[in-house]
Amino acid sequence: MHAPSRRAALFVAVLAVAVVVFRGRAWFFPYGDASTGLYLHIAAALLDGHLPYTSAWDYRPPGLFALYAAALALFGPRLAWNVLTSLALGATALAVGLLARRLDARTPSSAAWCAAAFFVLLAPENDGLWGNTEVEISAFVAWSLWFAMCDRRGFAAPLASGLLAGCALQCKLSALLLTLLPAAIILLGNGNAALKFRRASLFVAGFAAPIAVEVAAYVQAGVLPLLLFATFDATSRRAHELNLDYYRANVRWLIGQLFILAPQIELALFARPAFPAAALASWGWLIAALASIVLEGEFFHYHFILLAAPVALLGALGFLRLLRRFAGSAARRRAIWIAVFALTFGLHDYYETVQGATFAVHRRLLHDAGWRTDPTSALIAALRRVAPGERSILLVGQSPFVYDLLGVAAPTRFTAPVIWLDPRLSAMAGSDAQGELARLFRLQPNVAVVSKLDDPTYDPGRVRLLKRWLGLNYRPVFAATDFTIFRAIRATRSASPRIVSRLERACARSERRARPG
Repeated sequence: MHAPSRRAALFVAVLAVAVVVFRGRAWFFPYGDASTGLYLHIAAALLDGHLPYTSAWDYRPPGLFALYAAALALFGPRLAWNVLTSLALGATALAVGLLARRLDARTPSSAAWCAAAFFVLLAPENDGLWGNTEVEISAFVAWSLWFAMCDRRGFAAPLASGLLAGCALQCKLSALLLTLLPAAIILLGNGNAALKFRRASLFVAGFAAPIAVEVAAYVQAGVLPLLLFATFDATSRRAHELNLDYYRANVRWLIGQLFILAPQIELALFARPAFPAAALASWGWLIAALASIVLEGEFFHYHFILLAAPVALLGALGFLRLLRRFAGSAARRRAIWIAVFALTFGLHDYYETVQGATFAVHRRLLHDAGWRTDPTSALIAALRRVAPGERSILLVGQSPFVYDLLGVAAPTRFTAPVIWLDPRLSAMAGSDAQGELARLFRLQPNVAVVSKLDDPTYDPGRVRLLKRWLGLNYRPVFAATDFTIFRAIRATRSASPRIVSRLERACARSERRARPG
């Protein structure tokens, strides 16, 4: 193997090991959080032949669930989301390194190592340990930008760039601004107008391919309105929540998230991209990521994963440019490298790595499975113990993937309970929340698992009626820190009509208050 090939192989191997190590503790939570559980639940339904939105509902595009379905089929339920997230992080790190190599003509190899390493160190911050869609979006956008920067006369690169941009949009519609960057880079590339037109046309063809496939699938199944409602109407209703008061109240927190990316965000100020396409692939990427976060309408830690890749790229370019200004021995330069990477590790990955090592010691060496238990696994174990073989279960506040892991049919299409407890999300989903809750009350599953009813976004009237229904028709049989398992009182055959009637009236009032205008 030639020296460049050995260096490239070493580069990829080090990135792979670093991604796995810095996500160490995530491997002890095989099913992720409730959001990841919802994606896996819809993916499992897709593998069973049910298109997204038909048997399980979420507002995100179908491509995301197809991605999770592929991971579920290839790696199984215990590894699916962890392997998918690790692959996405590794792919992003590799693409960021290649982009840095292309943008820094003076020290390309150092730029590639530096940018990829910065990204691996920054990515676990802001809930990066979990399987949020921003992780997959970053991977697709990074490679789309890379192919857009390949300014060759061949037409495979713009087609691949468009396809990857289309896949990014399939993860979440808020990625739209990010998908416009590679198109702009292609239009700014070298060549005459006819060549640019052909490359842009190929980009559009690749971009449209995933959309054409999913539209054809929904038309064939006769459920196209479900796709249109979820991807357009529901998403626009969610965006309707945007308001200036929210931003004023959270502007300090938003600025604080940028400082979490220190010191790379400061080093980025020294980056000087040399040509317009380079500026779009670096500063344009950062600005588009910030705009995408703002357009979400509300801020969560995991949204800021989108910033990790462009900040790592710019931070590497700025760091190397700044380093070239220092005259001195190689030892001094090496000391600066070590100091910057040690500081970055201390700020971003030290806690994650220590936690992963602690988990490994407890689980593998001490055989202490009770230390920091995985809530999903603990719930499944408890249900198998207190309700073995039960086929009628309602989950309130847990991962919907529990239904699939137990082989139980979900009693509702809206398996994320926030949809029928939060009036805003009920309106977004177009859900008849009062009718859905009343139907569940009348159905009266044999077992109900309840947690997290103190969420301030939940309608207090709905929560009180849910608790009242549980008190009249169920008795607790198992209580844990994160959940309580209730079993139906056998003497009771149906839910109290009075409770159902009160629920319908209270929910109707909540729906009227939640409607815009």
